[in-house]
Amino acid sequence: MLRDYQKEDVDFIKNHDAVGVFNQQRTGKTPTAISAVKDLKTLVVCPASMIIPWASEWETWANTPAIPLYGTKSSKEKLINNWTNGALIISYDSLKATKRSDGLIDLILAQNPQAVILDEAHRIKDHKSANFKAAKKLTKIKKRLALTGTPAPGKPEDIFGIL
Repeated sequence: MLRDYQKEDVDFIKNHDAVGVFNQQRTGKTPTAISAVKDLKTLVVCPASMIIPWASEWETWANTPAIPLYGTKSSKEKLINNWTNGALIISYDSLKATKRSDGLIDLILAQNPQAVILDEAHRIKDHKSANFKAAKKLTKIKKRLALTGTPAPGKPEDIFGIL
């Protein structure tokens, strides 16, 4: 069950298309975010080590399926092509384009996700990074949430990348 402050956050998120949730660590950002978008086809971008925990949390709080993306590129592509509802959970590394890979953004966007959650959003603060460039393409998705419990940096341009 959500706490009162989480319920207020859920209401706020539901009424805005783009939201940054910068609450301190261990205050329930994940259940709050999931509760706000659980009825939408949602892309979750997180560190690779968090894909399985996110899938578990999604299924607990949203009661809809979660598709954790890991394995070969072809297996990921097959899962993306079969995604119809619930959450698709992908790592930053799989999402972004590199010298060796085009990433999976275009394939994901073709599936018309209705929401995106960027967990550990401080990973996109450098506007010159591949993570930032990948995340910028996700602005085509109507409902966007950036989650991070990492304290705000001292430079305004670091916050710009996240927002």
